[in-house]
Amino acid sequence: MTFKYYGYKVSKINGRKEAFLLDGDDIFIAGENDQVKSPRYKVVKIGVNSITIEDTQFKDSQTIQLAPE
Repeated sequence: MTFKYYGYKVSKINGRKEAFLLDGDDIFIAGENDQVKSPRYKVVKIGVNSITIEDTQFKDSQTIQLAPE
């Protein structure tokens, strides 16, 4: 996976977390259980310092650390 995790936000309305991901020049905003880059990748868990993403094609998951500034 080529994603970089560079932050998240929490909705004041419903407490939903959304992560900010970078893949090359593409920026994605996704919440837990959302699919990213077509249906291939799914956000499993958003944490303060890391995010877990599952490759649904190969049934493999990876934890990506928060990118340094």
